[in-house]
Formats: sequence, structure tokens, C-alpha cells
Amino acid sequence: MSVDIVQLYGPGLSFYLTQGKPPAPIDAPMRSPDTSLRKYSATMKALHISNDRLESRVKNLSSSTAQLELELMKLQHHIKGFHGELLVTWQADTLTRLVEVVYERCGWKLPGGITATSHEGMDQARVSLMYRTAARKIKKETLQRRFGLSMPYYVALQRLYTFEARIRFVPSAHSLDG
Repeated sequence: MSVDIVQLYGPGLSFYLTQGKPPAPIDAPMRSPDTSLRKYSATMKALHISNDRLESRVKNLSSSTAQLELELMKLQHHIKGFHGELLVTWQADTLTRLVEVVYERCGWKLPGGITATSHEGMDQARVSLMYRTAARKIKKETLQRRFGLSMPYYVALQRLYTFEARIRFVPSAHSLDG
């Protein structure tokens, strides 16, 4: 064989035959086909059992996924339904609490001479009027100097009456617990 042919095509078949394993001795024990068949059958049974388990798990996961998607859709529906009501109520509650904090920390009494905790049992309209009046009396400088709050807080306080007016027209805003 020339060197060019070996470089182009590689060594011949005789080279690979001499490099391979020697054949097994004649007296070596041979596996019977019956043993191989049993191992194959056992492996196939185990594979089928494993597949059945996996299929049942996939069905359970699919069922759980469908149930979660249904619950998620219900939750999204409720969130969309209450978003406006909750947001308005939350804004009014936050601004009302801001008025209470400013009056408490400054040592002032709310209009009507009552404190933030002593107005329980009063008429809703009177309490709303009291908080609107109190919010309008808070000056921009008070919020900035004493509390470090910026202009948007002052603007929001001046609009407290619009939040309270919107709450009165939302039917379920006062019964959000139920």
C-alpha cells in the first residue's frame, strides 16, 4: 500500500481486524436465549409500570393546572371588579389617616374640638365634613417642614373631598369585608 492511499482512505480492513478483540474461547459459557428473554420481559414490565405512573402524574398535573387556571380567572375577575372601589377607598383612608397624624403630631384638635379617636358613633356626613375641613386647614409649609412631605401630598389632601364623594356613590365601598 502506498502512503498516499493510506492518507486518503485510511488503513484497510485487515488493519482493523488485527486491532480488534480476539474472539471468545469456544469453551466460554454462552448466555441462553431464555435468560435474555426473561431480562427483556422484566425490563419491559418495569418500563410499562413506570410509563403508567408517569401518565397518571401527568393527568393529575393537568387536572391541577386546569383547576389553578380556573381559580386564577376567578381571582382576576374579582380584582377587576373591586379595583376601582378598593383604590378609591384606600386613597380616602390613607388621606384621612394623614390628616389624623398631622393633627396629632402638631397637637391640634380636629374641627369641632374632637380628637381622631373620639368621633366614633358620629354621623358619617358630619365626620366627612370635619375631615374635609381639617384637610383644607393643613398648610403646604406644615407638610414640607414638619413632615418632609412633598407637594403631591398637599395636593392630594386638598382633593380629599373628591375621594369621599366618590366613596358615597360606590354601593359596596363600605361593606368590603363581606
